Amino acid sequence: MLPASILATAVRRPLGGISIIGGAGCSFEEPTGIPLSRRCSEDAFHQLVLDGLLSEGECADPSDLSQLADLVFAKFGTQRPLVDRLPLNLFRLARANDGYLLLAALFRESVIASFVTLNFDLVALKALSDVGAINDVAIIRGPEEHANHRTHNVIFLHRSVDAPADDWILRTAQLDTAWRDGWQELVALRVVSNPINVFIGLGTPAAVLIESVAKVRARAPGGTAFYQVDVGNKEDSAYFRALNLPDANYIQMGWTQFMEELSERVLAEQILQLDRGCREALAPGELDDGDLEAIKTRISAGGLLALGRARAQWMMKRSTYHPFLEPELPFLASVLIAIRTIEKHTHSLAEFRDSAVVEFREGAKICASAAFVVAMGQRWLALEPRIHQLRQRWGAQNTLRANIFVCGAVGERPSYVTVPERLVPASDADNIVEPAGFDVFDIEELRADPALVLTRENLERHE
Repeated sequence: MLPASILATAVRRPLGGISIIGGAGCSFEEPTGIPLSRRCSEDAFHQLVLDGLLSEGECADPSDLSQLADLVFAKFGTQRPLVDRLPLNLFRLARANDGYLLLAALFRESVIASFVTLNFDLVALKALSDVGAINDVAIIRGPEEHANHRTHNVIFLHRSVDAPADDWILRTAQLDTAWRDGWQELVALRVVSNPINVFIGLGTPAAVLIESVAKVRARAPGGTAFYQVDVGNKEDSAYFRALNLPDANYIQMGWTQFMEELSERVLAEQILQLDRGCREALAPGELDDGDLEAIKTRISAGGLLALGRARAQWMMKRSTYHPFLEPELPFLASVLIAIRTIEKHTHSLAEFRDSAVVEFREGAKICASAAFVVAMGQRWLALEPRIHQLRQRWGAQNTLRANIFVCGAVGERPSYVTVPERLVPASDADNIVEPAGFDVFDIEELRADPALVLTRENLERHE
């Protein structure tokens, strides 16, 4: 288990008190699979030799990227020959592993203040895009973008793959002393002044970070906490020795495992709130404690990412992840109550699918499927185009047609639910009001009569 101070900071208001400083170990984990710097350096050196730019034995340690950069710069007056032989396309296009996806989700949940990467790859940005966090986080790729700082930031301390080759922070002098009184020092001091700072997946200590930590600890003793996370033993960690931390502040685990355990605390808090919301929304005698425990177990089984994706789908968001927001709690609670009510009625277990659909299975048999839409403050008639778009995807994902249950819509509900039948050909398989297929109901109707989950098509199968 992670230290209590990290877990508490992840869920206490105001949030955003955790800074993460990540290195090559974060991008090494699959499916990202970017080689560590030693491998990148060795491969680049061999290419430089094969291309006739360097000779064998010219670099004392080809696995030391800084040493190789020193040699190339001294010989050619530029880093470009080296940078061009690094895996640039991999840096630009590598898939985000679960650690990065959880990082992006925790940005959306306002848990993370800043992620400072010492890598050149763009995996963190890809993860932000994957979970729809583009508008929540500022991207700082160098001093020219310093004015973009916001509450939540991704910062490329050594520049990114898209920077000019000679701007990459590679050479020994750049790493050891050139940062003093410059942008890197300014950023480092700002970041490590947050309440919780986690160094993870790092190799050779970066002097700017080590000295910044020392300054913050001297000026605000006890005001900040620093942790080192690594898969190896603390005795083998150069960063841990340089940071001069107590043994209790070394966490032996990998990048993704750390992010999973951090996200589990956030998930547990959200489930606690959902439990409260369900209890407040329950009608007398509707469900008991065992029912609430069952649905909490079901909705949390896939982890934080799965819960955020379910929220995004139910609320018809364009992004693939939607954070927990207190005003939405009563509506989400109503959906969960309805799902548990259907489970009891059909003697099945809920399985959460894409595009807002929940399937109810009894073993291998699908008893029913239902689509849930949370439409806070939206008028009934305005829902038709959005539901139609979703419905176009449902057919390929479900063996049974799904009735649609709407929560939170306002105004008078039309008797025909959406467009009159005469305006839509009955032969249209995607018609969301086709009489022989499925119907749209208010979710309160479903809670009162769970048999509404069975469309006329699957009612015959169920019977």
